[in-house]
Amino acid sequence: MRLPDFVIAGTQKAGTTWLLDNLFTHPRVSGCRHQLHFFDRNYAMGLKWYARNFERLPAAHVIGEKSTEYFDTTTAHDVARRLASDCPETKVIIILREPAALAMSAFKHMEVSGVEPLPGNPDAALFADRERPQG
Repeated sequence: MRLPDFVIAGTQKAGTTWLLDNLFTHPRVSGCRHQLHFFDRNYAMGLKWYARNFERLPAAHVIGEKSTEYFDTTTAHDVARRLASDCPETKVIIILREPAALAMSAFKHMEVSGVEPLPGNPDAALFADRERPQG
């Protein structure tokens, strides 16, 4: 049963897809491009189900996957425990992003997705409740 050499976790809009895509540019690195969510949502499917996602990849390759929710505060404890138990040799790569840039990226993502309209002046909307220094 083949399991990943690495797993990428990080918050949404922190660059997890960018990192995975860059790793996959190496000729001997491959894995799953879609999020498997095994250690958080699909754990009941079993380790054999998880391993089947990697079985057709070249044997000489370093393989991995990423799922942003592996870093979610509501599931991180279970994810860490399951990863340590089922894949003790797997390296975990955590990617973070500066919080203000992350917030703006997430907000823009929500706007493009139609979930939240972007105000004409995002800075004014973000800082509207702060008093401006008199000078």
